[in-house]
Parts: sequence; structure tokens; C-alpha cells
Amino acid sequence: MLTKIVQVRQIAQDLEIVDNLMHDLCLPVIKAKRPVWDTFPGAWYTIAIDAIMPNGRTLQVASCHHYRDQWAKAFDLSYENLDAQQQHCHQTTYGMSERLLGAIVGMHGDDNGLIMPPAIAPHQIVICPMIRKNSEVDTVAKATKLQLF
Repeated sequence: MLTKIVQVRQIAQDLEIVDNLMHDLCLPVIKAKRPVWDTFPGAWYTIAIDAIMPNGRTLQVASCHHYRDQWAKAFDLSYENLDAQQQHCHQTTYGMSERLLGAIVGMHGDDNGLIMPPAIAPHQIVICPMIRKNSEVDTVAKATKLQLF
């Protein structure tokens, strides 16, 4: 029973990592337990992480799977518990795919290019137009033009 609790905690920790990463990437996501027909083959249950794209559609970018102990039994993978008895371990997997990069581009890119979230942008620039009274130069227009460049 203890190994089941540990695995549930592991998945909760994985989902916390997802929350932090998606926050940094400025990607809104839905985390949902998949129905049985959409569960990863061999998994007891699957939780998928879907990024919500600007058009309202979703793109699966990560998933967590809990396998219970069937793979450990199949490959005779065991450990000695606190009572000195052999016990099959419960296993999980957690992963992301290259779809995550696609979601970043899809969320933060448009016909004018890609504006990366600050957490992953190689350079961060702030344009501050300096407005001077009675100036013949429209610094706001110049700053806007520079921003679009």
C-alpha cells in the first residue's frame, strides 16, 4: 500500500512541475485524467496536460502515467520493504514532447514573428520613449516602429 501512496505523491509532484513550467512559458493548460479508452496502453490511469491554443483548440504537450505494479511483475522488478519482504514496485512515467515547442510558437508567434516568454527569451528589451515638451520628434511613433522591427 505504501508504494501506491508514494506513486500518487510522485504524480502530484510531476503535476506541480508542470504548473511551474507552464507558468514560466505563459501557456494556459488543462490537466485531465483521461478516460479508459484514452489511457496509455498498460497504464492504470493517465493524466494528460493540454495547452490551450489561441484558436481554442488544445494540444497535448505532456502526460503522466501510473502503471501500478504490472510491469514490475512482468520483469520481476522488486525491492525489500520495511518488513524484509520482497514487493513489486509501482511505477510511473512523466514526459513532455516536442509538441511543447510547437505550443510555445503557436501561442506566442504570429505573422510578425515570435515573442518568447521572458523566462526563455535569450534577450529582454524594454523600449521607453522619452517625451520632451515642444519636441519636433514623435518619440512614441519612433518607439512603436522600433518595437515592430
